[in-house]
Amino acid sequence: MKHKIIILIILNIFIFSSLHAQKFPHKLIDINGNELPIDSLKQVDVFILSTSFTCDACWKQISFYNKISTEFADKFVFILLIEDLRRYAKTVIDDYKGKDDFYNDKWILIPQSGQNIGRLSQKDILPEFYIFKKGKIVKSFATATSRTERKLYEYLKGL
Repeated sequence: MKHKIIILIILNIFIFSSLHAQKFPHKLIDINGNELPIDSLKQVDVFILSTSFTCDACWKQISFYNKISTEFADKFVFILLIEDLRRYAKTVIDDYKGKDDFYNDKWILIPQSGQNIGRLSQKDILPEFYIFKKGKIVKSFATATSRTERKLYEYLKGL
């Protein structure tokens, strides 16, 4: 438990307090080229999902991801950190956007995020979920299982 608290503190300092650190960008660039300044995320509650379009388990949970992004849209900004390169991610998004088996419009899609995922990752597994409240990581979950879905959903409902 002590190590987990230390890791969370380090991540909070690393990501949000030290915006001038060379290891984390000052902004994220979404699939459409729009900038999302890291500073702006300090003011809101953020749900981050790290994934890859080549992750079968991640694809299987898209309906669950969409359920929570719809149900909790008034509580969180939903960000999808996509490990895949921008060109490949854009192709996948163009092919699937608007279909039932793809992420809904509540998600801000950030491709080419492998380095950002690596910096956030606590369990080194995809998918991994992070909940930030006013710039601080308060909870993380990992793996694509029905048990994780239940625990994550219950946690979000309790907020």
